[in-house]
Amino acid sequence: MEGVQEAFISTFEETAFQFLNPLEKPVQEYDDIGYFIGRCRFDGAINGIFDLIIHESTVNEYLEFLFSDEPETEITDELRSDSVKELSNVLCGNMISKCVNAQASEYKIEKPVILALSSLADAGDLSLYSFFENSGKACGFSFLVN
Repeated sequence: MEGVQEAFISTFEETAFQFLNPLEKPVQEYDDIGYFIGRCRFDGAINGIFDLIIHESTVNEYLEFLFSDEPETEITDELRSDSVKELSNVLCGNMISKCVNAQASEYKIEKPVILALSSLADAGDLSLYSFFENSGKACGFSFLVN
C-alpha cells in the first residue's frame, strides 16, 4: 500500500501543483460540504476503480494556478466539476502506469463521474481510502483492482 500512496502523492503533486501531507489520524466520517468525488472505472488486463476525494478549496487553488494568465476567468461550479473529472482521469492513468506497470493507453478508462460523498460514507467505504492533508482539508484516493 505504501508504494501506491507514494505514487498518488507524487502524481497529485505533479498534476495539481499542490503538496500533500500525511494526516495525523484516519478519517472516520465527513461532512458533505465542499467535497467532490471523481470516479474513474478502467478495464484492461485488470479492471478497477479510481476515486479522488478533494475539497473545493483545493480545486479552487488548482484552477487559480491554471488560469493565472487569465484572471478574468470565472471559476464556476461547472468548471470545478469538470476539473475534478479531468484530475481524476489524469491521476487514474498515471496510477495505472505507476502501480500496474502498464501504459494507460492499454486500458479503457471510462468517462469520469462526480459522486456525492455521502454515498461512500453511508456505505462505510471510507476505510478503503488513503487520506492526506492539503491546505487544512483532507484529500483522499482509492485505487481498487480486481
